[in-house]
Amino acid sequence: MTLEKLIKKLNLDNEYFKELYNYYQQFQKSKTNTEKIKVINLMYQYLKIISLTINSESDLKNLRKILLYCEKNLSLEFITDITPSNNQATNVIEQIINESRQYLFKKNNFPDVDLQSECLNTSLFVIKCCQKYSLTAKMYLLQPAFITNLDLCYKRHYFVIIDCNNDQYLVDLTYSQFFVLSRCLLNRLGLIGLSSPQPGTFMLMNDNRKKIAQKLLKDGYIKLDSNSLKQYLDGFALSYRNGLFYEDTQDFSYETFYSDNDYWHFLEGEDNQLKHENKRHLGYQKEPLKNPYLDFRKR
Repeated sequence: MTLEKLIKKLNLDNEYFKELYNYYQQFQKSKTNTEKIKVINLMYQYLKIISLTINSESDLKNLRKILLYCEKNLSLEFITDITPSNNQATNVIEQIINESRQYLFKKNNFPDVDLQSECLNTSLFVIKCCQKYSLTAKMYLLQPAFITNLDLCYKRHYFVIIDCNNDQYLVDLTYSQFFVLSRCLLNRLGLIGLSSPQPGTFMLMNDNRKKIAQKLLKDGYIKLDSNSLKQYLDGFALSYRNGLFYEDTQDFSYETFYSDNDYWHFLEGEDNQLKHENKRHLGYQKEPLKNPYLDFRKR
């Protein structure tokens, strides 16, 4: 649906819409993603400001649809190199990765595609490969705040952990979906009713997480130890926080206090992020920032 048809359907005609539509026209005139993101950041800012005074939640919801339309019309681009390795398998784990990537290749023009909807089927295929090679493997479901049946926001992801020769390996062949530029814009933090930026945004914020992320993107798996599990799941834990966390705590370090043991308890359903953090700070933000000009840059 074109934006014009969407506008007609929404029957928008107020001062808020007119201002946002001006931004949309700037977006249409922009040629590159860099230029378009500058406009989207202005839209983010405007929506944060009017959230303090707008009376109609339905109006705000409709205005967000214009913003979402612009986000979705950014050209597909990734915030880091997602090129997979193309090496001959030297062990059973690499053989499983190669077979599973062949499965993905047949379904998609990988890696130049958004793999957002492929994590479940791909993880099931990995499990099938493990059974063929008589390896024990378990598929895990990540949900917002690591808790089931709580409607914080819609962010769900599957990955697999394989036991092999007394070691464990985390396999995530669709991890690149979390590094799509349009879903990794930091200033999305602080908007009512929208999910926070994807894990890739936070994985690139320090060298340790970045190293883990780049290895996983390249090889499709990482050997699990106390560091790699923490770094991988820190990216998700950070993506479950909304802008109120940063406004209330003034903590812009983009770190967590969770250990690898904490995360194992999270994965097994014995604990979750909600038991350690304020519910207001997790999932969809339900109230406006007190300071709509809050700077979310790391510091």
